[in-house]
Amino acid sequence: MTAWHSILYCYEKFGPGRLSYILAITNMGVLPSAALMALVVERASGGRSWARFLLCTAALLGLHVLWAPALRGLPDVVGLVVACAVLLLYFSDSPQKHSPIKLAGIGFLLCLLILTRRYYLFWAVSFFPAAILAFLLGTPRADLRRTEVFAVLRNLAIAATVCGAMLLALAAPLMLRIATTDYSAAYAAYRSDLVGTNVTGQIVDHFGIALLALCAGGLGWLVTRRDARGLGILLIVQTMLAVGLFARVQTLFGVQHYYLLVPAAGVGIASAITALWNAKWRLGWRAGGMVAILAVVLLSSLAVFSPSNLAAGPLMPRTRYAPLVRPDLRELQRLLATLAALKPARIYVAASSQILNWSILQNGCRGTQLDICSHVAVTQDIDMRDGFPRAVLDADYVVLATPTQYHVRPQDQLVVGLVARDIREGRGIGTSFKRLPGAFHLAQGVEVAVYRRVAPPRSDAVRALSEELIRSYPQAKALFEPPAP
Repeated sequence: MTAWHSILYCYEKFGPGRLSYILAITNMGVLPSAALMALVVERASGGRSWARFLLCTAALLGLHVLWAPALRGLPDVVGLVVACAVLLLYFSDSPQKHSPIKLAGIGFLLCLLILTRRYYLFWAVSFFPAAILAFLLGTPRADLRRTEVFAVLRNLAIAATVCGAMLLALAAPLMLRIATTDYSAAYAAYRSDLVGTNVTGQIVDHFGIALLALCAGGLGWLVTRRDARGLGILLIVQTMLAVGLFARVQTLFGVQHYYLLVPAAGVGIASAITALWNAKWRLGWRAGGMVAILAVVLLSSLAVFSPSNLAAGPLMPRTRYAPLVRPDLRELQRLLATLAALKPARIYVAASSQILNWSILQNGCRGTQLDICSHVAVTQDIDMRDGFPRAVLDADYVVLATPTQYHVRPQDQLVVGLVARDIREGRGIGTSFKRLPGAFHLAQGVEVAVYRRVAPPRSDAVRALSEELIRSYPQAKALFEPPAP
């Protein structure tokens, strides 16, 4: 659990249930990030208008890309607040004139952003080359002096040094793991062919052509303005770099990963509204243009969040995030109550899908009187990321779903499939577990059974499971070695 999860969980204590949790994410992330993106544009535009600021904030609050992860319980939007704070601080003065205190603040905020979610590392790393290019391309050639270029490079180096030093001071083990892990191998299971389109196609499907065109138009307007050109160039370059770096690790975007693009998208839409607000056109034309922008934002959200499959057309997003509905909540509650009555020391969930996984059981018992949340083990789900399923060896109860539940290709989740097979068929490590009477029937015909450990797993069975995994991944033998007895 990250620091942000802990904060949100404490906030959740003020009220029971999922609604309080979503409201916590909204208050701590969605509302501030929309306001800060609007403020970034307001400061870059030169003028000061509360009405324009509030209109931009309202438009950004209609963005589905802002809400989709939050409504699924992901607190990653808090990182957008930090990213916007970085932009506000960096563009509060000329890049070559920042004081040491501001540079330390930028470094601290970038450190905080990385600790919020690891994938924000791509946004933070991309910030530095993008800032250099923004200064070089955004400054008129006649005004570009070597001393100022060196000053910008020095200032960015100071901010990067502060960021790196704070990361080592606050999270040295995490940084060491990041530096020594081949994430492109660990996350190879998350491939774009799972959704049938490449990274570009996923972005177009998620945002929609109309919304992307608005973002591009707004960023283009920033680039045409001498006083805001640096902001526009930085966001364009940074977004391209961040997406490119992320795609080197995994080519499948989760709903939360699009936050890497949201600072540029949000600033672009707010800039498009600001451009129309400031245009020397008749009021009717300006008002009509702003209404059209708001209509695109709202129609995009309607296409994404509508429970029915709307024929949105080629310009709207194709991705759907209909309201989450589970018809099997009573069965889940009965499963949790049954597990709680068994008083388990450690529960292993041999399933990894949206129907059943360890996180569903952990979250399901929160807000109830059942004291099993801390007894649900974090399971090994992805072969090259998680390695040998050590946690199952310590479990006194296993929750098994039939058919076996995966969330990516079965060949990338052998640590799920082989454990489920052995326990279901009573072979290998499965000989140490005995099925209890009864079954639980979840959505999509998934049947769940509970198994109790009746004997410690035999060493030969553990070794057999390890060898079967190693035969599939001979290049990663150490990852699938069993724990020492």
